[in-house]
Amino acid sequence: MFGLVHITNYTLTTNVILLTPFLIAPQTILGGYLGFIRVRFGLHWSILLHACYNAFFMTMAFAGDTI
Repeated sequence: MFGLVHITNYTLTTNVILLTPFLIAPQTILGGYLGFIRVRFGLHWSILLHACYNAFFMTMAFAGDTI
């Protein structure tokens, strides 16, 4: 479910619908991993790791704009 929710990050076209498994694979894998972390270590660790994941990619996006 976590991965499928992230399909809304894209404008739905025929290509996006056909490529959905590849587009949301990273989110689906991360969702499984964070779900495991949630059950094993608690919600706060899952939220923290999700924030770190997002921060990494946001930093890369902004760093790419400044170069």
